[in-house]
Amino acid sequence: MLVKDISRFQNRDLRRSILLDPRPQTFIMNPENGYPVVPYNAEFQNPDRSNKDEYLLALMEEIDDLKKMADVRPYLDEMYKVRQSFKAAKLI
Repeated sequence: MLVKDISRFQNRDLRRSILLDPRPQTFIMNPENGYPVVPYNAEFQNPDRSNKDEYLLALMEEIDDLKKMADVRPYLDEMYKVRQSFKAAKLI
């Protein structure tokens, strides 16, 4: 299992950092910064490119909103409840 620990980046403020990944288990070291996303699959790419990726556009808009927050962790906790999910599964 791959685990990502963004606290090791000493030049980054965890209040303003998010960790995007389609596999929530990668958030176990920093659950407050976890932002679960849908995995990208190139099979869903539109060959004529007339349709835009609505999920990606919504994701970009939400990240833009996160950039304005002094601390993203309360919002991520409220929206995605990563730590609560880990506790319920007895992972932490």
